[in-house]
Amino acid sequence: MIDLLAEPLSTDIAWQIVNAVLPSEATTMWGRVLQVFTSVLFFLGGLFVAYQTVVGIVATAHTGQVLGNRWHQIWVPLRIVVGLGLLAPLPSTGFSSAHYILRDVVARAGINLANAMSSTGIKTVVEDGTTIVPVSVDGSTVAMTILQHEICAAVYNRAGDLWGGPRDLRSQKASLPRQLSKRGSASSSPGTMEGRVAGSRTSFPKTEKRSRPHGVRASRPSF
Repeated sequence: MIDLLAEPLSTDIAWQIVNAVLPSEATTMWGRVLQVFTSVLFFLGGLFVAYQTVVGIVATAHTGQVLGNRWHQIWVPLRIVVGLGLLAPLPSTGFSSAHYILRDVVARAGINLANAMSSTGIKTVVEDGTTIVPVSVDGSTVAMTILQHEICAAVYNRAGDLWGGPRDLRSQKASLPRQLSKRGSASSSPGTMEGRVAGSRTSFPKTEKRSRPHGVRASRPSF
């Protein structure tokens, strides 16, 4: 069985970090700072609870229902009592209950669980002789795959050389942009059919629209 709440060894690096961040007693400079911080945090929490109490009394008088329609009648008082109780400094050390819960429950359980898992894995490999099998492919598989690709490329290039095709896949890929650029320049040159048609187009002068004087009507011919 694993005792998750047992105190780890003093040589444990993770437990040393926890003791430095969350000390058990205010014997160091950081411990004295945490005492002041805990007291200020509890004072601010008390002010918040006092304000919410006044708001709840006003909402009760306005709606005729306990704490009004905004807050729950059971969970809100329970949360206030539990939260303020966890922030209250203990008279013996000056630290809050939340401080010791994080240190002696959460941190200890995490460290002991990690140590148990690592110890089990090491004992399985060392004592039982179980080997660790890698999940990645070996180097021979990668080398054979590359060799197959190179053989396929060589056969393709050889077949193209015999039948008059491109000798290399790379040359074929490189010649494609040049062919496209030549086709584009040929289509836009004036010597092509499109250029001759564009050059043969004529432009006709635009006729100006004359306006007659104001008040003068056009006369109709009489027969």
